[in-house]
Amino acid sequence: MRKVFCFFILVGVFNTFLHSQTDSVKIGYTGNMGVSITTGGDQVVIDALHKGNEWGYLIPDEKIRDQILSKESPYGKIKISLATHWHTDHFNEEFADEFLQRNLSAKKIGTQQIYEKISDVSDNFEKIKKRIFITDNSPKGKKIFDVDNIKVKAYNIPHYGARHSDVQNSGYLVEINGLRIFHAGDGDPGLEYYSQYNLDKEKIDIAIFPTWFISRGGPVINYLKPSKVIITHINPRGADELKTVTAIKRPDLILFTELEQEITYNK
Repeated sequence: MRKVFCFFILVGVFNTFLHSQTDSVKIGYTGNMGVSITTGGDQVVIDALHKGNEWGYLIPDEKIRDQILSKESPYGKIKISLATHWHTDHFNEEFADEFLQRNLSAKKIGTQQIYEKISDVSDNFEKIKKRIFITDNSPKGKKIFDVDNIKVKAYNIPHYGARHSDVQNSGYLVEINGLRIFHAGDGDPGLEYYSQYNLDKEKIDIAIFPTWFISRGGPVINYLKPSKVIITHINPRGADELKTVTAIKRPDLILFTELEQEITYNK
């Protein structure tokens, strides 16, 4: 009887351990729309390395940059680096090349334009090109990547603003350890660009959007029904004003405005 009792205790402890591993995720902020996604022994970064921009958006400081490039804590578990598009407030080709050259098991996912920009600056592109996966940015383009037990669904979502019509932008749904995190990049807030992929069926846990979704993205957010919404791409000079905007009726709305800001989400 005692052996049976001990067995059930061990099963309970094991299940609790598994639950803690699969149902909790940390989202950290590296500047502008850059985030790290960490759960269990897995980590993905999106738009995490960029050098500077003329608009005043936050950029990774030297400490964050060096930690990511060297895969040092708290960025020591990175398996995939994603880039939504090539704009300098989201991506830097030299950093992308260095990251892949120094971290031989890491993978990169990005648009064809991202691939070409890395190719143009790399002195040893042959060493890394097989670890760069290209998204489908044709109309209604979608592509699924399975990398190291992490599933990434990439969707072609037009960059917001007619003047950026030639810029390929990919939105990503990252499925990692039982959790689903969506990142829109600089996506257009038009509902049709999300409904064409039936994204409302994906049961998204966390959705990450740029600041214009506060005033224009309500229909998309209501359609996706994420459990948690994070707003990024915020100019620090206007951060306080955004806190008074009520276009999105969500008291739990999170604004990422400070480097290394972090939230923990428990499913």
